[in-house]
Amino acid sequence: MSYIILFLAVFAGIVVARYIKVGSKWIPLFLAFSGAYLLSITVLHMLPEVYEDSGARIGLFILAGIVLQTILEFFSRGAEHGHVHFHHFSKSTSWLLFLSLSIHAFLEGMPLGYTEDNALLWAIVIHKIPVAVILATFLKNSGLPIRIVYIFMLFFALMRPLG
Repeated sequence: MSYIILFLAVFAGIVVARYIKVGSKWIPLFLAFSGAYLLSITVLHMLPEVYEDSGARIGLFILAGIVLQTILEFFSRGAEHGHVHFHHFSKSTSWLLFLSLSIHAFLEGMPLGYTEDNALLWAIVIHKIPVAVILATFLKNSGLPIRIVYIFMLFFALMRPLG
């Protein structure tokens, strides 16, 4: 059931992207809220459990994850945090954005396989909608055929369940 919910979140993002103006002010606000909510679930709920069950070495994996996220943000140029400059549309930046956000989504979906925590699922769903809006808008305005945009979005929708 959670896979369907995650898939529908991307579909909702595609629908919203179809009707919003490029550069809408509410997208960065929704991204900030969804990211803060996801971060709070992670820090306040999951990290204490991880340290309790896994010991002190888990900190190395957390640091490696932070470094990987920083690398992904370099390629996506911070799009998942609302730092998108829609006047810089191009096919090459679309590829980088798509690949980095897909890897981000894949890694973000990994904890769902180890927990039955609905709070984490809903935090990821809430975070996925505005990211899907940004990705769909960016791909749509980069000059790619709409059919290719939908194929990219289908692959993006599959990343979290695959994670």
